[in-house]
Amino acid sequence: MEPKQSAVGDVLDYFVSRLQLPRTGAGPDGESSWTVILTGSTGSLGTRILSELQALPKLRKIYCLNRSEEAEKAQITTLRKCGLPPPNERVTFIKASFESPRLGLGEQTWQQLASETTLIIHNAWPVNFLTALEGFKPHLEALRYLLILSYESRHRPPFLYVSSLGIAYSADLGHIPEEIFRDFSGVNGGYPQSKYIAERMVEAYARSTGCPTAVLRVGQVAGPVRSGGIWPHREWFPTLLRASSHIKALPSTLGPHDAVDWIPVDILSRIIVEIAEHVKVRTLLKTRPDVDCPLVFNIANPKTVSFGKLLPYLDKVTYKTVTCKEWVRLLQESVAENPQIPGAKLLGFYEAAFTTRKASIETVTCNMMTASETARGLQAVNGSWMVRWLDDWCLLAPREHL
Repeated sequence: MEPKQSAVGDVLDYFVSRLQLPRTGAGPDGESSWTVILTGSTGSLGTRILSELQALPKLRKIYCLNRSEEAEKAQITTLRKCGLPPPNERVTFIKASFESPRLGLGEQTWQQLASETTLIIHNAWPVNFLTALEGFKPHLEALRYLLILSYESRHRPPFLYVSSLGIAYSADLGHIPEEIFRDFSGVNGGYPQSKYIAERMVEAYARSTGCPTAVLRVGQVAGPVRSGGIWPHREWFPTLLRASSHIKALPSTLGPHDAVDWIPVDILSRIIVEIAEHVKVRTLLKTRPDVDCPLVFNIANPKTVSFGKLLPYLDKVTYKTVTCKEWVRLLQESVAENPQIPGAKLLGFYEAAFTTRKASIETVTCNMMTASETARGLQAVNGSWMVRWLDDWCLLAPREHL
């Protein structure tokens, strides 16, 4: 086994071995109201999940666990920017230390959460493709404590972990099944490795305790199309467009990622909450014979469009198109001359994504389609959405603004 693979295996074994919890024989107690623990509520996706949860008729309480003591203030600002209602009286913000035992929560707070919670959505995870696996250990430890909190909770709440389809992209699978996979030999980079280990931890917890769990593998999250806010400039696609404007060339394809299966963030949040409802109902009705395994949902747009069909809407970024490999070469040359240009920090990501020979990957989405009415009504990424995003990034001439 190569050193990299050995390191992943060692970290996996370490955390899985600490989730061998005895079965209690108790199942969910039939509590139908929603008292939710949500982590990562202040991020782009988390903000919209929070807004969707607030609208649920059966909602009793949302506990937002965030690192910052200023999370409530930040949340109000983010919701306002998105044109969404502020947190109401049913939302409580709790400072959590994800690097500390029991999340840094006092005994009284821990017991209150264990007594009331009926659903946990763990959405917090740093998206950093430059961090090695070692840097994600505190987040794996935080996941372990959240699983223990779920285990100690009176209502045995379903535990939903928001994962990433990037695991399978990294592993170079021919298709992505709706199941936890075993082979991690092809999973490269600290971020996908940490997500892979987290999925295996959720699986180990489910097998050991029989508690209900689900893994939600999210694909590319696009900008909003139904609400305010913008697709963050720092992410790979808006950065690609800014880099293209600088080097005066746009890739004609996205290589193995040319089948655009993106989901706008404000549609994705609704899909996630609908999946949560589906999992909760199945748990309450005890219709899950496979409770010892997490339900896996691959969340990607089933209606794809080739990147080439979107190029006409991007012609104001630059008028020249080149192959994706040529685009990477031009960016490499520009970065060598000026390391501060747009795209410099993501050069390694583009090199890995665009210069490999991987074929397009088929993503199985049957579970998502069954659980979510919104997913069943998805449309493909289109020109109207693309123009909205370009407008948000100020990449359109004034006369072309919507």
